[in-house]
Amino acid sequence: GTTPSGLDVTLSSVQDTGATMAVTLSSYGSPSSEANRYIEAAIMGQSTYGGQYRYDIATAQTSATITVNNNSRTNSSNPLTIVPNTQYWYGTYASNTVMSTSTVKGTFITLPAYISDVVVNDVGGGEVVVSVAHASEGTADTAYTEYSYGQTSWTVVQDTFSLEVDSATTLYIRRRNSAGTTPVHTVSIVPSTTIKLYGSVNNQAKEIRKLYGSVDG
Repeated sequence: GTTPSGLDVTLSSVQDTGATMAVTLSSYGSPSSEANRYIEAAIMGQSTYGGQYRYDIATAQTSATITVNNNSRTNSSNPLTIVPNTQYWYGTYASNTVMSTSTVKGTFITLPAYISDVVVNDVGGGEVVVSVAHASEGTADTAYTEYSYGQTSWTVVQDTFSLEVDSATTLYIRRRNSAGTTPVHTVSIVPSTTIKLYGSVNNQAKEIRKLYGSVDG
């Protein structure tokens, strides 16, 4: 037999626990029409092909878009768990069942952990505390949580932050690192009161945030 040739892979998109790759092959070599010939895309925990890795295949094709994630095949003796915000290597492999070839193309960083839940606690007076929940993640890059009112401009915050909300509001929340942004989580906030009370301070109207009354002196 002869070795498959013209094997290449490009990174199409990245997720928090996986990536989508486009694999191309010029020729399967010989035998060129074996029914079980295949191309493969892989995510690896090291710079050499195989070892600790996840992979999926496309049979009897010379080009395919393949997504590899934690549901993909793995080396059972040394399984790989793909973690958000972590650096991995990606590559490709081709076999005509007699001869094979492989290449490691480069590295990439997975997206931050996707948002699993957003809890809004109304503390009164038009103030809400927003808590963003997500899975644990690696430290390959700085990961940010950010929110927006209209998805045009975004404000970076901690995973728990306070907002002044005086009317029904839709809040958009996502997470970001150098690899990109996670899917946007949408939350509707309806504050317990939409009434504002103002008093005069030095002849200027100032919002009263706390009210006090006398009880037993």
